[in-house]
Amino acid sequence: MILFSPELTGDWEKYKKFQCQSCDVGLWKIIAGRQLEIPEAEALLTERAVGPLEGFRSKAGRPFAARLKLNDDYEVQFDFGDGADAGTAEAPDFSGQEPLGHCPKCGGRVFELPAAYVCERAVGPAKTCDFRSGRIILQRPIERVQMQKLLASGKTDLLAFVSARTRRPFAAYLVRQPDGKIGFEFEAKAGAKGRGARATRGETALRVLGPHPKDKQPVELHAGRYGPYVKHGGINATLPDKDRIDAVTLGEAVALLAAKTGKTRSARPNKVGKQAAKSAHRKRAA
Repeated sequence: MILFSPELTGDWEKYKKFQCQSCDVGLWKIIAGRQLEIPEAEALLTERAVGPLEGFRSKAGRPFAARLKLNDDYEVQFDFGDGADAGTAEAPDFSGQEPLGHCPKCGGRVFELPAAYVCERAVGPAKTCDFRSGRIILQRPIERVQMQKLLASGKTDLLAFVSARTRRPFAAYLVRQPDGKIGFEFEAKAGAKGRGARATRGETALRVLGPHPKDKQPVELHAGRYGPYVKHGGINATLPDKDRIDAVTLGEAVALLAAKTGKTRSARPNKVGKQAAKSAHRKRAA
């Protein structure tokens, strides 16, 4: 495929870089451990920004999400949507947005940016607050309604996350701490006794991958006791490679579910066939 920029000429694509053939401008294909797909590179070149994208990893190995943007020198930079580069930049215009609630640190209004929820006083050159909470935390998208609950009551619903250290799923609440920061609160051990309590842990999806092409019902990614799995209606299919929990696509999930459905259907006739064969054998013996 040919990548094209209105401001640059030349065919793009080399082994490790998307490289312009007419100048020395290029984009690395692997950025912070994540491969940049061709449609994403095209969007970055034409729109000068793309995302937020998931699947990046810090030097410490922790996953994170961020937008990518091109500066005036065609260098790729991370944009976390928190005004981190706002020493000279203007504050975002929140006039068309409805605030989610009051900032737990300063009482200002909290708004939504592409990669984070931020206090209106925490962006721009004259910022006086530092409240910011990512829209994706440990591979779990934090929905707008959950942030509204957190700001209003100090606590979200029970949510499913994936540990950055062990890559194992766990359930916790996001809570407002006394200093205004956001932290985790885990279920009391007494409430986790019994099979019924363990079963409820997987009810909250890590994320919705998209609608199933057949019935448009959601295909969800869940964190199970024995590893991650995808779910559509009453069908569950285990993810063969748990390390792909942050990269599995809707197409892959649909294929896994179809394979699981096929195995279930093919197993039933075999069982019926065996019973019929046994009955026929008994009649001949009689």
